[in-house]
Amino acid sequence: MEQQRYSYSTVKTYSSMIRQFFAHHHPKNWDSITEEDLVSYNHEVYIKRGRSYASQSHFINAIKLFYKLHASSQIVPDDIARPRRVTKLPDVLTKEEVKSILIGITNLKHQALISLLYGCGLRIGEALSLRIDDVRYEEKLLYVRSAKGQKDRRVPLSGGIADLLRRYQRSYRNKTLLFTGQRGGRYAYSSALQILKRAVRKAGLNRRVTLHTLRHSYATHLLQSGTDLRYIQTILGHNSPKTTMLYTQVAAKDIKNINSPYDDKGI
Repeated sequence: MEQQRYSYSTVKTYSSMIRQFFAHHHPKNWDSITEEDLVSYNHEVYIKRGRSYASQSHFINAIKLFYKLHASSQIVPDDIARPRRVTKLPDVLTKEEVKSILIGITNLKHQALISLLYGCGLRIGEALSLRIDDVRYEEKLLYVRSAKGQKDRRVPLSGGIADLLRRYQRSYRNKTLLFTGQRGGRYAYSSALQILKRAVRKAGLNRRVTLHTLRHSYATHLLQSGTDLRYIQTILGHNSPKTTMLYTQVAAKDIKNINSPYDDKGI
């Protein structure tokens, strides 16, 4: 996968899923696992436990890739059916909720990272891979390298985020990566998630908020402020406008003001 330039997070996710799959079927060898074993595992782990469509789809992708590279007479990759796509509206925060979360983060590094996810609409993997020279203050742009699908893109860098990153860089003075762990190297995804969870609790929000929720919220708030959908698609790095179009349903702030015919009838 690394040779084919899959992202760090995809390599980690697929490898973990494959390990769990083979561990479940121990002591069977990988080439003696049957299609029936695969179907049973998929139903037991993903269907009965109510795992998400995305998680199940990642597992199927991992299995298909493995058996394309390692031929088996028992499992044919092209015969493995993918789950039917379920289209769900992205969960978003209001601007006030985002503000309450960010205010509760006092550590400068933590504040810079979580603010960047919302303020530039980044995926967490993209933020953790940013290098110092990807922040172009004079251009007012952030260069996102080898993002999903191994595509580079440029993202607007707001004045507020730029000021925050300048303060952060003056305090931490990292040499290569923008965000690093205590012992150097890439900052951990799990640490970023814990920062957000603590901030959500501190803000008193009784709802599930993920790091990706900040990206959804960024896109929705852009749309609500009148930003053209085509620009949002470019900023987010979506291949298809259909993906970006989901935000139009979330951002329809005036839909609640539509009167039902029931009220017009005076029933």
